[in-house]
Amino acid sequence: MKKAQVLLSLGSNIGERQRQILHATARIASVEGLELQALSDLVETEPVGPRQPPYINAAALVSCQLPPRQLLAICQQLELEAGRKRDVRWRPERLDIDIVLFGQRRIYSVSLVVPHPRFRQRAFVLDVAAQVAAEFRDPVTGKTVRELCEDLRKWK
Repeated sequence: MKKAQVLLSLGSNIGERQRQILHATARIASVEGLELQALSDLVETEPVGPRQPPYINAAALVSCQLPPRQLLAICQQLELEAGRKRDVRWRPERLDIDIVLFGQRRIYSVSLVVPHPRFRQRAFVLDVAAQVAAEFRDPVTGKTVRELCEDLRKWK
């Protein structure tokens, strides 16, 4: 498979938040077919949804030679190993990893939607994503991550 630039969003709001994100990115970098290109700052943000502890969020730019579903399986395995439970939406999580962009691909399936359907409305994703992938284009809008970030700030 041809290499694709992939933008991942990582978050944690319980336990050793920073350590969990750094451990996950190190594990991602160790997988054959994946190469960590850049990691954003780790930034504390307020959660979306019900009241819960603040998150540490980061973005990772990854060069990927794997199919999207295989990358998803790796991300979900890392979440599971960190103690994630998928029984309730909007719950505090030790580790949450989302595939935000996978090159210029659009993927719509039961298990995976790329681009991530809500990333354009989430400052906690766009702010850190702009650090590592400012010129990465959203295949739906044609806008760069930087432009999406600026658009979101206009509406705040």
